[in-house]
Amino acid sequence: MAVNIDSVEAARQIDEEICLLVKSSQYAIIDDLEDSPLKWPLCIFATIAIVPAVPQILHEFHVSNPLYSTLVVSIWELGEGIGPFVVAPLSELYGRMPVYHVGNTLFVFCLVASATSTNISALIALRFLSGLTTTCLTLGPSIIGDLFVQEERGRTMAVALLLKMLGPFGAPLLGSYVAQEKGWRWVIGIIAVTVGVLHVISLVFLRETYAPVLLRRQSKLRRNIVASNFQGIKAEMTVRHFQSLLRPLKMLFSSPMLFILSLYISFSYGLGYLLITTMTPIFQGLYGLSLGDVGWAFVGRPMGNVLGIILYGLMSDRYLKYNIERYGTAQPESRLLFMAIGSITLPIGFFVYGWTLAYSTYWIAPLVGTAIIGFSSALIALPIQNYLVDAFGDYAASAIAVSIIMEAMSGAFIPLAGPPLYSILGYGLGNGLLGLFAAAFAPVAIATFRYGHLIRGDRHRWTD
Repeated sequence: MAVNIDSVEAARQIDEEICLLVKSSQYAIIDDLEDSPLKWPLCIFATIAIVPAVPQILHEFHVSNPLYSTLVVSIWELGEGIGPFVVAPLSELYGRMPVYHVGNTLFVFCLVASATSTNISALIALRFLSGLTTTCLTLGPSIIGDLFVQEERGRTMAVALLLKMLGPFGAPLLGSYVAQEKGWRWVIGIIAVTVGVLHVISLVFLRETYAPVLLRRQSKLRRNIVASNFQGIKAEMTVRHFQSLLRPLKMLFSSPMLFILSLYISFSYGLGYLLITTMTPIFQGLYGLSLGDVGWAFVGRPMGNVLGIILYGLMSDRYLKYNIERYGTAQPESRLLFMAIGSITLPIGFFVYGWTLAYSTYWIAPLVGTAIIGFSSALIALPIQNYLVDAFGDYAASAIAVSIIMEAMSGAFIPLAGPPLYSILGYGLGNGLLGLFAAAFAPVAIATFRYGHLIRGDRHRWTD
């Protein structure tokens, strides 16, 4: 089939004009549309409620291998690591909302199926599929990038992450008491109902936020050139679809800053997930907490998250504006000052957590360590996500997808080292070793803040 080159070139020029219009206006043109995305809501939902119920699950399915206690939780992350390969490029082709709504529908179905699992293998497989269909982690920061200009993203990202942290704050408490009174299936069932209700609300109220897609819809030049040229345009779009799906991999191996920051945030995330997956047996074994009460052991980390988010939300945009007033401009690397701070405090948290456990101090003392870890993790994750949105612009979804893929892989596999690590070295030396690993990353984090602008590269190399 012959492709009409003139039609393809015309279509390409239309897209280039749209992208230039968006970039030159800093999305201000969207304010003139009838439904301004600056007024549209954003919904992020996260859950770790099943973690305290894992011993109950293993008992019901007659599983004695301790690795399954970690795998039941961490397999979700493996699914999250694969999903962004498709979610991010498709959102940059068709818009955020179609991908978001389809993903949420599949997510609800997977949760319902998980709650009715009849064996451990089925539950693990469905947990993997649940992670695979999670779209909010990839699309959430990208939507914020769509809606807000650079000087406003720090505080907005902090508010969004603060809402997201309500899950880790309350979910273990809810999960532990629900599992104790009703069983683990009710834990997943309640989550499925909650997500289902939010999904219905999102179908009614959420609107598209991705500016290139909005402008294509509004423009009279939206590829309606002539009917006879449709096949040529369709062939060109097929090539673009394939290129877009490969974009996250291309960015990973061609952007040193993206690789370094994604590696660091994934390492921090993996360590945090190791803590989450091992806390239930630790606190039940050392302190004799019941299934219901063990949920309180998870409170320290999200409290630290909240403190870190508040600090970042109050100071990040102010620091950015300070740089603009002093130097006339602000590099995206300005965001990474708080990451450097978090890299210094993260090892301290592991040392406090490990040695308070080793000496069996009062059970609240280790929570101080987890709070420091949570504080540090927030100061690492938030600036990196903000940086990726600022530095990669229209391709922020693909850049964030790269970091989420690496985070998810770390969250899936690093926690598997937890049980044997503590069995061999104990809680003091085991967490001390994790603290040393975290400390080794601190110089890298500080160097990226100071010199990242020299190695960042040009984001426009990823255009199709």
